Amino acid sequence: MDKIGTVRRYSLKELVDADKVKVYGRCVLLDNGALSCDFSASGIEFNAYCSGTVTVDVKVIVPTYGKEPEKPFGCYYTVWVDGVRNDARRSEEDPRKNGLRIDGEGALVLAEDLPEGWHTFKVLKQNNVLRCITELQGISLAGRFGERPADRKVLIEYIGDSLTCGTGNLAIDERGDISIHYEESTRGFAYLTADALGADWNIVARPGIGVVFATVDQNNMSEVYHLQCFWRSDITEEVVGRIPDLVVIYLGTNDNRRLKREPGSAPVFDKAFRHLVDTVIARYGVETPILLLKSRSLTEEAKIVIRGIALDYSNVNAIPFTHHTGGAEGHPNLEEHRMEADDLIAALKERYPAIFPAE
Repeated sequence: MDKIGTVRRYSLKELVDADKVKVYGRCVLLDNGALSCDFSASGIEFNAYCSGTVTVDVKVIVPTYGKEPEKPFGCYYTVWVDGVRNDARRSEEDPRKNGLRIDGEGALVLAEDLPEGWHTFKVLKQNNVLRCITELQGISLAGRFGERPADRKVLIEYIGDSLTCGTGNLAIDERGDISIHYEESTRGFAYLTADALGADWNIVARPGIGVVFATVDQNNMSEVYHLQCFWRSDITEEVVGRIPDLVVIYLGTNDNRRLKREPGSAPVFDKAFRHLVDTVIARYGVETPILLLKSRSLTEEAKIVIRGIALDYSNVNAIPFTHHTGGAEGHPNLEEHRMEADDLIAALKERYPAIFPAE
């Protein structure tokens, strides 16, 4: 017979080491026993026989880059309990109420008054790595953990910028900006596509980043992709774990300004993009297919570069992809992310039937 017992706090290190927690994204155990949770839609999933209240201790850190941190000091998470998404705070009148929020450090309440029995919990970070990096420190519950949720058959890795993060997608009409309040990565096309295809995901994306010409700071993806999380440590290499079945790269929009202003910079863009592709191949092997999403808003020079890369690499394809602008500050809104997901799902099924077979 299962016994509930008293409430106990389990460190994430304890649970990960015991293989009781499934980890999504580039999360890594820290020296303090916590699990880093930095990139969009990264997080955890677990099973437990329990009752009552279940919480996760979270610490939110805002990268300041030598400046004052953005106010307010917080981060939003999406929570599923037994497959049901927690939308208790969802409001069409106020999209900032979408998700469960932690300010600074505190307990994220996943569920209260749970009936005794087996339950499944999933916690994913809504906000991007530029806005905040976070730690999942421990899980508290009365009960015991079950087997780690199984990996799905397919893993998709995304490499991108704010368009992949879901930045600004909660904006309603002309209202909204690109702060944490109006960003929801689990309603972005990357997560929606993977979930609809029954795949796991890893989203390596950050607003303002480019292949070589970034708009927020001097860091570009071809320089930082190999690191576990540059905005946490500029020396810690990412340790390759599970090999993705497909890598999707959606970059170039932030390079566009420089490419438009300096047409002669296209060769620099070409060299950096090829370096990024070479880095991915060195990590995962030439057997892993790479799909480049070619935004229709790119300069013709950038489109030529992407087409050339697709022609020169045997494992690389490129497809046109529409950059919608109905959300905040030129980003897609919720409906447009759904449209983009539908387009990408159709393209993946057509181009990679061995990975995504017809039902």
